[in-house]
Amino acid sequence: MKKILEGLFYRMLRSIEFWGLVVLLVCSCVYLNVFAFSNEFSIHGPVFIVEDWENGIGRDAVGDEVKEYQFANTGISSYDAYRYGCEPIPQESYDKLNNDGNNLTRDEIFFLIKEISSLNLIPAILIVLFIPFFFGRMFSDGTIKNLIACGHSKGKIYIASLIFVFVIDMVMFLFNFILLLIMIPANGWKPPLYLPVAGMMFVISLLLLFTVSSISLAVLYASSKMTSSFVAGFIIAIMLFFPISFLVFEKVDMSYQLADNEEKILQEYKEIIEEKGPNALTFKYDASMGTMRVFYGTKELMPLGESKMPKWARTTLLTIVYLDPTLCTHMIKHDLVGPYMAYRDGVMAINVATNVFWILTSTAVGAFVFKKREIHC
Repeated sequence: MKKILEGLFYRMLRSIEFWGLVVLLVCSCVYLNVFAFSNEFSIHGPVFIVEDWENGIGRDAVGDEVKEYQFANTGISSYDAYRYGCEPIPQESYDKLNNDGNNLTRDEIFFLIKEISSLNLIPAILIVLFIPFFFGRMFSDGTIKNLIACGHSKGKIYIASLIFVFVIDMVMFLFNFILLLIMIPANGWKPPLYLPVAGMMFVISLLLLFTVSSISLAVLYASSKMTSSFVAGFIIAIMLFFPISFLVFEKVDMSYQLADNEEKILQEYKEIIEEKGPNALTFKYDASMGTMRVFYGTKELMPLGESKMPKWARTTLLTIVYLDPTLCTHMIKHDLVGPYMAYRDGVMAINVATNVFWILTSTAVGAFVFKKREIHC
């Protein structure tokens, strides 16, 4: 396998596809990072400061004045910042973060997590272009057939190709990540970094890139057709931009109704909010139900009744949702769950398992079909 890998890297350095990949990677990643940071209002403002609530009179804070409303100057911990709106935090921290909606911390958190989750976008598009061209030529010019003739098993050829692609994925991903690390201090920004959440999002983003690559490679080796690999790769890449599974997710979420005596339930919820304040509540995403639940301590507020959807149908739809490798990315981007909630309530763990499942499944199927088919070059 070592000789196969050495041959692949040697061939890569001599290929026009590789140098085209490098140029596109550098240009696109630099441009998008600069564009994202130059337009992000949680870093540069403006912040609207209300001076007269009754008449709606105020002004925009810009420049250095915006820093007053950023996380770095709140004096709270990133742990409290991430938990804000999900579960009770110290009241002093809550008051600073609430601040009539003018605190930018929540926007900074979402911007950071969004940027981490987007580290795979450019690499994913480039790899689904690279795989068909690079490996497609190896089929068309007889390289694959020659490797088999030299005594290399099809299994070793496939695994070596997969490792080779994953190395390229990792290099592109880390290049984009390094640019992100450069842009943060270059903009004088100190983001609210809560490592378990950001770290897990980093892993999900990388695994999602591996998923795109493994499926694209599997289709190519199973069919030896560049077109098939292009189509499969771009279908997965498109899912990075469009939350296809949300159409299913919404049907499950909307199938629940409040339990009996709805008026009493809503009144109890209102009284607790008025007496204790919203900082007393805990919001949890229930993965088994596919919906949000609200608690005051251990007591559930606004408990949900049975779903109007049959259990088998709900289970089927939830399975489809959780098999979406892009699920966590889109749930956070569309504010269905916060980053901390996604980490705490298992959405991130499910998404990690989903991507591992697709990587292993596509690799197993691709390798199996490749071993069984005749190679004609």
